[in-house]
Amino acid sequence: MVTWRIAVIFNKAISPAPISRIAVIFVPSDLIVSSLSDDGIYAPGDVIQIAIDFPEPVVVDGEPFLALDVGRTTSDAAFAVFVDGSGTARLIFEYTVGLDQTSFDLDYLDVYSLKLDRYRDGTPKSSIRYVSLDSEVDANLSLPPPGLAGSLSANSDVVVDSRAPHIVSLTSSQIQDAEHSIGDNVSFLVEFSVGVVVTGSPYILLETGAIDRRAEFIAQVEPTILAFQYTVEL
Repeated sequence: MVTWRIAVIFNKAISPAPISRIAVIFVPSDLIVSSLSDDGIYAPGDVIQIAIDFPEPVVVDGEPFLALDVGRTTSDAAFAVFVDGSGTARLIFEYTVGLDQTSFDLDYLDVYSLKLDRYRDGTPKSSIRYVSLDSEVDANLSLPPPGLAGSLSANSDVVVDSRAPHIVSLTSSQIQDAEHSIGDNVSFLVEFSVGVVVTGSPYILLETGAIDRRAEFIAQVEPTILAFQYTVEL
C-alpha cells in the first residue's frame, strides 16, 4: 500500500524568474489495522479493541487516538483511545460504542486518522517513535486507505448499530402447509438485531380464529434468538 506525498522544489534558472518542478515522494503505508474483538454487531456501551501493527517496535508518549467513521459527517467521528502496547510493534486502542453511532463495516476516517493529541497552539503533546537508543525517530503514522488491503474494514467485519433492538425474523418450521390437532405444540423463533435480555413473560399474539391465542416465551436460545411455544386448543 502506498501513500503519496508531493513536494514542490524550486530551482533557479538562467532567466531571472525561477522555474519549478514537482517531485513525487512515495511513502509506503506499512501499518496494518484490525479488530481484536470478534466480528459481529456491537451496541452502545460495548467496547471494541483495535490493533495497529507497525513494522517494528514503537514507543508511545502521551495519548494518541484513532478517529473512526461512525456517522454521516466527519464531525460525527468517534475515537478509539490508546490503552496498551508501547515498546512493542502492536498498539492497542479501545472504542466504546456511543449513542447515535452507526457503521455497517467499521473503519477509520482516512489515512490520517491515527492522530496525536495536541496543545492549544497545535504543538503535539504526544508522540509515536521507533524504538532506538534515544527514540527520536518519528514513526510513519499514515494508514492504509479505508476499505483497501491492510485497513480495519478489510481485515475485520465489525458492525456498529446504536438503534434499539428490532425483530429481524420470526420463523416456525411447523406451520407452513401443516395441520395441527388439539394438544400439539407449535414452536416459534424470534431473531433480534442485537442481543437482548428478557424480563417478565413476553408472548406472541396469534390470530387463531374467533379467539386469539398466545405463544408463550419458553427459552433464550442465543443472545439474539428467543423461543416461543403455542399449544393448540379450541
